[in-house]
Amino acid sequence: MTIQDYQKLAGRTLPKLSNQQEDIQHMLFGMMTELGELVDSYKKHHAYGKELDMVNVMEEMGDIMWYWAGMCTITGMSSQSILHT
Repeated sequence: MTIQDYQKLAGRTLPKLSNQQEDIQHMLFGMMTELGELVDSYKKHHAYGKELDMVNVMEEMGDIMWYWAGMCTITGMSSQSILHT
């Protein structure tokens, strides 16, 4: 699957809020939330000696990717073009 394919598939599950600004805020807040969850996994590992749950790490990274792809779609940007910038 290409990054463009992923962006298109992820776009099928994007909710439509009342306007583009709210859609963008949803994507930004979502990315921030998921990044916090990813960081928390590493904090627990480094600060408390807990085993790093790589399944959870992958899930959080996938969630971040979904929000990133959504942001690309909402703003009309090509994920492929961004990666080549």
